[in-house]
Amino acid sequence: MMPCDMSRTALLDALKAFDLDRIRTLLRSEPDLKDWRDEKGLNLLQICCKRSTVDDAAAARRQLQAARWLVSQGFDPTATHTTAAGEDGEEEPAKVSLAFFAIARARNNALARYFLEQGAAPGALFAAAWWGNADILADLVRHGADVNEVVGAPPLLMAVDVVQRGTEGKPKLARARMKTVRELLRLGADPNLPGFNRTTALHHALEKQYFDVFKVLLQHGANPDLPGKDGRTVREIASRKRDKRYIKALAAPSNRPPTGKT
Repeated sequence: MMPCDMSRTALLDALKAFDLDRIRTLLRSEPDLKDWRDEKGLNLLQICCKRSTVDDAAAARRQLQAARWLVSQGFDPTATHTTAAGEDGEEEPAKVSLAFFAIARARNNALARYFLEQGAAPGALFAAAWWGNADILADLVRHGADVNEVVGAPPLLMAVDVVQRGTEGKPKLARARMKTVRELLRLGADPNLPGFNRTTALHHALEKQYFDVFKVLLQHGANPDLPGKDGRTVREIASRKRDKRYIKALAAPSNRPPTGKT
């Protein structure tokens, strides 16, 4: 017997509120609700994990508690969901794990760590880079994420791209984004790994005039003599900039061109 609309609505409300007592009561009274999925094909565990709990520590704790209980009732913590084209800003469909849900949607690192420990796929580096979530990066790498994976661009290039996006009047976000760039580099991100159009992180920092990022990239071995999308190197582009801080940074002994180059 299929659950009625009223029961499904009540369960959805309980999941959104992370009301574990209500979730238990509904599933015990109508066991068939356990198999219900929403219009996107998400099961109860995935629905529970897609709501943001950012800046709400109490909700984040309830979310983790509800997720743990659902796993104890047989829901698979390693299950994946295939997104539709255009979902989460991706042009192509993508297979995402519950660790991705926890990082990209819930933005709940305790929840993400739980799923990683349960064996969920760690493919959420780009989401962490986008949200400036430096604190989860080491966990993802420890569970097998490739810090130099390229999907159009490597995670470092994305982190540099968004380092100042939407940060006006939001110093906390600005600091988090910069911390993410530094943490990716600490974890072994290659600063010379280009995106699909040969743009490197250093090219991007120069183009966007992110001087602090520019300096950090140089400190971690970014090569200013690699050609970019138009064949020009960072050193060549910087030489034509009015802002001479970039030339000064490149003039440091470790950043000078090899003997015989100008």
